[in-house]
Amino acid sequence: MAKRITKEKTYITLPEETIKKIESMAAAWTYDTKAFVRSRLNQYKAPSPFVSSIKEVFYLIFFLRRKKKKMNVLNNPEILTDWKKRFLYSGETNPGDSWNRVIEKELTKPEYHYLIAVLDRELTDLHVPMELVEIFDKIYRAHIRKEHLEDPDVPKAPIMLVEGTSGSGKSATVREALETVVFRNEVIPAVDWKIKKEEILAKHSLFAALEDVDPDFAMKIARKKKLAFYRWLATIPILRRIFKKRIMSSLTDFEERGIEVDASIITPNDYQTALSGEPGNYFKRALGHPKVTSIRHIEEAHSAFGKSESSPGGGGAEKQQRTLIDTSNIVLDEIIDGRRDCFLIATTDQTHRFDSAIYRRFVEKGCIIDMSKFWMNQENLKKIILLEINRHQIPTHYHPESKQLTPAAEKIYTIFKERSLKISPAYVRKLIESIINIRGDFIIEFLDNSILVRSAFQLVAKNVYGELY
Repeated sequence: MAKRITKEKTYITLPEETIKKIESMAAAWTYDTKAFVRSRLNQYKAPSPFVSSIKEVFYLIFFLRRKKKKMNVLNNPEILTDWKKRFLYSGETNPGDSWNRVIEKELTKPEYHYLIAVLDRELTDLHVPMELVEIFDKIYRAHIRKEHLEDPDVPKAPIMLVEGTSGSGKSATVREALETVVFRNEVIPAVDWKIKKEEILAKHSLFAALEDVDPDFAMKIARKKKLAFYRWLATIPILRRIFKKRIMSSLTDFEERGIEVDASIITPNDYQTALSGEPGNYFKRALGHPKVTSIRHIEEAHSAFGKSESSPGGGGAEKQQRTLIDTSNIVLDEIIDGRRDCFLIATTDQTHRFDSAIYRRFVEKGCIIDMSKFWMNQENLKKIILLEINRHQIPTHYHPESKQLTPAAEKIYTIFKERSLKISPAYVRKLIESIINIRGDFIIEFLDNSILVRSAFQLVAKNVYGELY
């Protein structure tokens, strides 16, 4: 089972100018360039800290100053996209070593982490509806972090059933919601207060004190020093026990620290077997130890929770399914009663096949979410349209506040309604992609062209139902 740490807040200290420079540089890149650079950053192998420190000491001895890093390659599209120039700049002929050398020469550790965080934010290719984020956040706080919430919207038990048609984005949206709410670390850039202090005092006389010039900023610095001291104190086991009360009174926000969670996805292959009576045992084993805090996402849940078509003299398959249903009922009761510490999410497109006893438990103690309802919200559909448009380099530029997104969403609703089709992210994105492939751009007036829309839907059908062509 995969052990993961829940989200933590990572504070990165950078000069204000560097923060703006990284954000503007990332904004100037195309979508493909952002994806390319992020892949290289994720594959970067940092040199040994011992070797790096020796290099810094020698540089300091010979030049009497610290080495400054400049983003020559990352700021220059010609070198960034030309492997020959990159090899000449780095002095390495191996592509991986070349990029390692470039990143080592141009980015400090805080800049490296902040650039990855910016690119992750820019390259988000999935939209999680805010309604779903709120539900996941409440369950996470109540059942994973064990907070006492008196909110009627919090399910009585951490069991969730997500239903929707094929292409509605059930599994992908659930995985992204888990990453967003539970696991993805939050990188928070903080202005380097030492540099900021020097900039403020440089405008005044030599003997001016920061408390006299900018008392608010002086108080912020004092508070940061105090928090940093108590965070350091909390990492030492003996001192943490001795100064427990003082640390608790100083550090009020403990949510920054992650907790270990056993998280994994369960598919039918994990529990289906021809061995008599074993599917139930395999399913229970896949859920992990009952006393360990865990998150389980069960895909194609109708395979585990589907009702058995039992009949007199039924075959082995019916008996196997009956064993699986009995085990599932026991496991759900353990979660409901608190004897199993597990947040269980089931996704399916065939809820009509569910055993009635299992479905009743989700209705009474958990929550049932219909993914198709989220896409009937115009704000969610606008985000889907924007995500797909941003994946393509087209002449017409769109941003989150573009007024053109509202009429585009309304026209897409009309197009799908006229054809008696359900709105789903997969079909909407394929439609927009097909229009861009045909015309090389996406303009609202294109959606009024019935012939163009018909041709685009033909491309959608070829992608979705390729076996018919």
